[in-house]
Amino acid sequence: MAHNSIELLQKEQRMQLTSLSSSYEFQRLLRTDEAELPEWVKHQAENYATSCVRLR
Repeated sequence: MAHNSIELLQKEQRMQLTSLSSSYEFQRLLRTDEAELPEWVKHQAENYATSCVRLR
């Protein structure tokens, strides 16, 4: 049961991250203002139900 819960959580996080990274604003900042991107991602992580969003 726990294994399935982990898989479901990982699937949800993967979908959230895919949505975040394919958003227009993410792509725009990636191309034009990488300095602002980490702060934007930090703010967006609060809007997404995931604790795994972090830029390196």
